[in-house]
Amino acid sequence: MLARIYPRLTQGGAETEILHLLQAWPGTRMIVTHDAGTRADQARVWSDLRLLAPADRWRQLCEELEEVHTAHLHCINHHLGFALMAQIAGVSRIMQTVHNAMAPASEALVDHQIVPSHAVASLQDEAILSAVVPSGVHVPKRLIPFNPWHRAHRRPRLVEIRRPGKEMAFELDELVASGAVGEVELWVIGVEGRSCGRVRYFGEIKDPSRLLSRCDVLVHASATESYGRTPREAMASGVIPAVTALPAFLEAFDEQDVAFLPMDPYGAAQALRDLVARLADSPEDHASWRLRNHTRVATLGSVPVMVEAHKRWYSWAPIRDRLIRPEELSDPLATASRIGRIVDGQAPEPLGDLDPAEQALSLWLLAHEGRLPIAQILPALEKANTLLPERFVVLRDLGAARLEAGDAQGALAVLEQALKTRPASRITHMLHVQATFAASGPKLALVAAEEGVLATGGGELWQVGEKLRAAA
Repeated sequence: MLARIYPRLTQGGAETEILHLLQAWPGTRMIVTHDAGTRADQARVWSDLRLLAPADRWRQLCEELEEVHTAHLHCINHHLGFALMAQIAGVSRIMQTVHNAMAPASEALVDHQIVPSHAVASLQDEAILSAVVPSGVHVPKRLIPFNPWHRAHRRPRLVEIRRPGKEMAFELDELVASGAVGEVELWVIGVEGRSCGRVRYFGEIKDPSRLLSRCDVLVHASATESYGRTPREAMASGVIPAVTALPAFLEAFDEQDVAFLPMDPYGAAQALRDLVARLADSPEDHASWRLRNHTRVATLGSVPVMVEAHKRWYSWAPIRDRLIRPEELSDPLATASRIGRIVDGQAPEPLGDLDPAEQALSLWLLAHEGRLPIAQILPALEKANTLLPERFVVLRDLGAARLEAGDAQGALAVLEQALKTRPASRITHMLHVQATFAASGPKLALVAAEEGVLATGGGELWQVGEKLRAAA
């Protein structure tokens, strides 16, 4: 059985992707851990939806995962509870999608990651082992017929689609209301506001595609972005996207696909004025731009393309080492409840009464989450390593703690063990270089850095190697 785990089903790009995947795999168990949200009804159409009770959330999650072969986690970010429950339940394959531009702490507890772009892959600890799968959008079979403003005798219509609280480079509604963009109107979808003059707010709606397709230009003024579903949805509908020049967009698009906007309001306003004038001056170029974008998304970024990529990864994604296994625990469900209290920030139960494996898991979690006084971190990790030997995250964190305590040789010993398990971990290689430098000096540290570059693909290890080369 395949299960998807997600904290909430509200409006947003990650939620839309999940709904597409649920539709592709009928009968999937959809586990919502915190908030059913506005899109739960849609999820129920295609899945066996389970909403967990707050009072016993983690035990319930563990129970729901006991019959599951593949668990796919979405948007859990730095929270470790979801992956830990999957391990305690004995799930054979644990995967996660990183929907945001970040390197989640949970990466070390799953078998494989799916990321939306190479820019996000480059952020991950094991970058070369993250699979880049575009977040698919719905693409109409044929480009929707459309009358641009210069034929329909109206103002150019800009549209902005965003969720509440999204970090934006500038406030587009203020630019439009001030007249800085020119004689245009703006539709804002996804957030509430007071409609007046040239600016109209529609709030949160389930399907913004009908409104989107009635607009001329999408303005996507994000301050940060991991992938950018909305610009691709606009391209599929024939709406010209204007986007901020973020790394994820520079990777995915060129100036034939989108118009790039400066991050400052004045520059963005001028760029939008120029774009509107360009489209009005050349209707033939506008029409060919619309068709080219529709074809590109259909070929490279559609829902069927995304689904086929997921099918490949579900069939052969490698199964990796585990921090904890259910057979090491006398009562996995009781362990799930107690570990759940720790990940929720509550005080742990007396550790002396627990199974050795659960003691070790609790000690590692408390140390990793910064819940112990500094003087207790190293002893806690030493004990965890004794009770649960040869576990990657324990070895990695113990190596860092020994290095911090000035024991470079002791750090090297456990970090070398960690690298045998996860040879592509950039964090562990970086710690290994630091420990080698402290124990043996720059020449051997340079050798360690070069080994790290070969194993991980480079990144900051290459920069460290250059500095060590100069020092050596």
